[in-house]
Amino acid sequence: MIIKGLLELIFGAFKLILNILPTIGGIQFLDTLLTFVNDILSKGIGLLCFFIRPSTVLQGFTIFAVIFTFKHSYNFVMWVLKKIPFLGIE
Repeated sequence: MIIKGLLELIFGAFKLILNILPTIGGIQFLDTLLTFVNDILSKGIGLLCFFIRPSTVLQGFTIFAVIFTFKHSYNFVMWVLKKIPFLGIE
């Protein structure tokens, strides 16, 4: 009963804040800014694709992920092996 009342109070305050937001007027500015950033990024990626093929970038990310995973997996396995006293690995 108390929890239900508190939740209704919190949701009521949340709805009040959301009802006030569209009347602020700054949302149009944020929409324009996000559109501008999106245009710049899409044109930048197009320019990058002119010099570097996307398949090359994808292969590079794949190689990076394999090396990164191997490095941390190796360190984890060595940590586990160092915790076994009778193996004598240091």
